[in-house]
Amino acid sequence: MDGTSQLKEAIFVVDKAISPTACRDIIRFYEDQGNWRASTYSDAAGVVSDSSGRVAMAECWLQPEHPHFDLVRDATIESAASYGTQYPDLFLQKAGGFRLNRYYETGYMSRHVDYIHGSHGQQQGFPRSRA
Repeated sequence: MDGTSQLKEAIFVVDKAISPTACRDIIRFYEDQGNWRASTYSDAAGVVSDSSGRVAMAECWLQPEHPHFDLVRDATIESAASYGTQYPDLFLQKAGGFRLNRYYETGYMSRHVDYIHGSHGQQQGFPRSRA
């Protein structure tokens, strides 16, 4: 089985976790108010090397004081509970800020696993290469 097939099997879809109207509102808010910056890739020590081979996208953070935080947090908790019915070894333990990723036409993030460890100052996972 190729990497693409394996990736498709790992994707868990929760239909309408957030309504289309709310999604449009969130997108509009972050298009206007988001503090978008180029995303970087760091190691467990938070050291950022040249990220160009691993990630090409922009990111901003949805924080608890933002107007859509509660909606996204609640949808994430409900979706994680659904995910947990199929994968009981994985569960959501804490929901802090949420990173929003903006991929452009040529954007990408290399294959990775998120480990629960702080990088970039957050207390949640950071992307770590399988290599």
